[in-house]
Amino acid sequence: MKCCPPQVTWFDKMTSSRNLLVAWLLLMMTCEFTQAQVVIQLRSSATVSTSAVRIEDVAELSGGDARVRGVMARLDLESFDRNDQCIVTSNQLATRLLLAGFKRSEFQTLGARQSQVTRTSPLRIRERLTEKISETLAAQFAVPAKQVLVTIESENQWLGMQTLFSDKQYEIRLPPMTELPTGRKRLSVRLERSGRAPITVPLDVTIRYVTRVAVATTPIPRGATVDASMIRILDRALDGRTEYANPDAIIGRVVSRTVPANSVLLANQLKTITAQSQIAVRRNDLIDVVMKIGGGEIRLKNAKAMESGAIGDTIEVLNPNSNRRINASVVGPNLATLPNPARMTR
Repeated sequence: MKCCPPQVTWFDKMTSSRNLLVAWLLLMMTCEFTQAQVVIQLRSSATVSTSAVRIEDVAELSGGDARVRGVMARLDLESFDRNDQCIVTSNQLATRLLLAGFKRSEFQTLGARQSQVTRTSPLRIRERLTEKISETLAAQFAVPAKQVLVTIESENQWLGMQTLFSDKQYEIRLPPMTELPTGRKRLSVRLERSGRAPITVPLDVTIRYVTRVAVATTPIPRGATVDASMIRILDRALDGRTEYANPDAIIGRVVSRTVPANSVLLANQLKTITAQSQIAVRRNDLIDVVMKIGGGEIRLKNAKAMESGAIGDTIEVLNPNSNRRINASVVGPNLATLPNPARMTR
């Protein structure tokens, strides 16, 4: 008996068409899913000039929707340590995207397992240079580095050494100095690196020294005796070589001239209370000012005392040669000394 093949019914045709439709839809959904996924290729190293690292700084983004890529690219990842270095890992990158609300199916991370990131901002290089100079000066004079503040004044000099100092293998050296410089100075900065000849460059800077000073809280009239209510002790960054009053030895001293409010008290504005008979120099007296140098001395004659003072007081004296005022210490009747010979000729 001959066997006939089963007839294909309309139901079978519909079932077959439905299966083909489902397969086609699944294929389209798979293609759409693949196209929508953003591929993030992590680089092994990167250099940035900003204070924080974003995904676009360390990776290449492709695929998916352009708007989604833009949002991902701008996500921040890490901040820098004191040496302007940080490491970003692929796991860290994926975690950041998940925290931002993206699904794991929306992105794929490829490339390096971690990226070494370095910041080379000109501003930060400048900060590192001034920090190194401050540390070097502080080490020479055994003071805390945070008390020495350095500001670079010459843009041309800075631009000339910016490229050199961006190489972190260079070390800073300064020549030995006899006293901590303050104010506007030109330093000879020596850059040293192992295996290379040292480079010495001039650098104009302003150096300020942070120290404790006494500041008048109210105007203090001439002749007033200083008490605790008249002053407050503050830390100030000073860039001059003015002789400031010792804040620990002000109470009980007499003000020799009016001190404006919010001004720093100077050594020559104060004197010790003395009896009238103990005054060694009177205002408008012509006195001698002596400066000892080695085995000899320099004597300025007929200097005019601008205020009265007892032995040990610092008073203001008018230099008759330059017509400028200098500070001198009273050591005897109509006789004073000058601690710094350079001031004699000012």
